[in-house]
Amino acid sequence: MSVKVNETIALLSDAVVAFSKINPYNFLGAGCLANSLFFYKASKHFNDEHYLELSWQEFEKVYNEVEHADLQENLSLIGGFAGVGWVYQYLVNQEEVEYDADFFSFFDKIIIDYCANEQKINNYDLFYGILGYGSYFLQRSKYDKVAADPYLNKLVAIFETMSINQQSGTVWFCDMFSDVKGKINLGMAHGLPSIISFLAKVYDINKNADAKSMAENCVNWLLTFKNPDPEAITLFPYFGNFNEKHSEIYPIEDENSETTRLAWCYGDLGIGYSIFLCGIKTDNERFIAEGIQILKKCAERKIE
Repeated sequence: MSVKVNETIALLSDAVVAFSKINPYNFLGAGCLANSLFFYKASKHFNDEHYLELSWQEFEKVYNEVEHADLQENLSLIGGFAGVGWVYQYLVNQEEVEYDADFFSFFDKIIIDYCANEQKINNYDLFYGILGYGSYFLQRSKYDKVAADPYLNKLVAIFETMSINQQSGTVWFCDMFSDVKGKINLGMAHGLPSIISFLAKVYDINKNADAKSMAENCVNWLLTFKNPDPEAITLFPYFGNFNEKHSEIYPIEDENSETTRLAWCYGDLGIGYSIFLCGIKTDNERFIAEGIQILKKCAERKIE
């Protein structure tokens, strides 16, 4: 790895160390859990036990709150206690901490039971809803597939119940964001690509046929939005309305915008990755080719 990359990681590490001393937040989005993951990666990159100790210290700050917290008041992956379970299982999977069967048995039940509440309000969101809990169970499956499989299958069944099937494919609404209610989110952070990725990963783990079918049908629907113009800067909008002709498109900020951001959370990069991933996990050569074409276009795009 280049000297410049090492210098950059070292600079970031110093910044995170300084920030961790004043950071008032706990969770995975921008708090102690995020610091813990970063320090763990830094410890492996630099082969430095000091960073590993910092990683554990940051994790313990939040872990020690679990026993006394009302988990259901703040259970999301990115800003709540599901993130604690995810990071704990991740560290177990890396053989850095010991596995606590009682902890995970308790967490599994809390999380799967809470999914019913999210289903009622149509909240599939990756950061703050059902997909976040799905990410937790995906992480669990790497250590204990037998325990995780029933929960993953339960989530697939929930997505099947929430799905809307059209001739052109399968879609989902997420009612969490009132400003875009009635529109279909095409971003990785809060939209269809995150569903595609989750379902494809579940199929890869346990060959759930419904997961495969829904993932492929959603990709087919998503591809109907692809801009056929080879000169277009970007290929997909931020949002699409729900009708069979797909005649209206709603970018996130400006309805007359011609381009979307080059970012993981919205735009072509996350869409291309999800389609490519689905192709890999389901052995679909067409999706693999589509994903590669989209990602190559992203790589050629100039950053202004």
